[in-house]
Amino acid sequence: MTLVKQALDEPKDYHPEDRPEESDPVRIFVESYKESDPVRIFVESYKDGSLTDIKDWEQVVIAILNSAGFEELVTVTPGECRGNYLDQDGSATGETYSVNPYSKLIVYDQSPFDDEKPSVDSAATQWLDRICRDIKQRDLKDAASYVLFQCMETRPLEPILLNAFNERLLEYPPNHPMGKHTRDHDELGSCIGIHDICRGWVDLKHISRTHHAIVCRSCGLRVVIPVDIQTYGQLRGWLAT
Repeated sequence: MTLVKQALDEPKDYHPEDRPEESDPVRIFVESYKESDPVRIFVESYKDGSLTDIKDWEQVVIAILNSAGFEELVTVTPGECRGNYLDQDGSATGETYSVNPYSKLIVYDQSPFDDEKPSVDSAATQWLDRICRDIKQRDLKDAASYVLFQCMETRPLEPILLNAFNERLLEYPPNHPMGKHTRDHDELGSCIGIHDICRGWVDLKHISRTHHAIVCRSCGLRVVIPVDIQTYGQLRGWLAT
């Protein structure tokens, strides 16, 4: 996996041919892909500048984004998306920057509240732009391999069901779309994620010699668990019993 990590840190050094074929899931996936698959269509059409000209191109892009873990997507449209530079206190400075200088595509998702209109999914838009930037300099096979690997790496932690009311724990999102995601083997820290829908930060508090409490800062959700639950996978398993 060292070479794969190098690929993320320095895209120019990404050489899938250097990885053992029998143990490389990315290579296996690439070799199995057919002419009609979304990754191949996306890579080929983007590199030759014909992406938005092909039939159902929006569905092709959404299929890629879905495989990377971006859900509830509504549509993708051509256009420039601009973000705001922020001051130290979090307020907008008045200066803006282009979020998607390479892809020129904007991704929209559906609000969790049905009465609200679709809004720009900034994380998906930025991820797509980074993918478009990185595949531009690669040959077709290497580009397809890179997209597939990033789709696998970008998938967020599967939400953890906290109780019988379908309240879920989500991972705390990385600082940028290509950042490291939480995995089941990762250890629980003091702040373990975000409460779905409520969007409050969720803390893990030591409340006795034998138990911890999962507590949402926003709504007050409280779930007590044994103190020996150390990882997200152990938490998922214990709550499922």
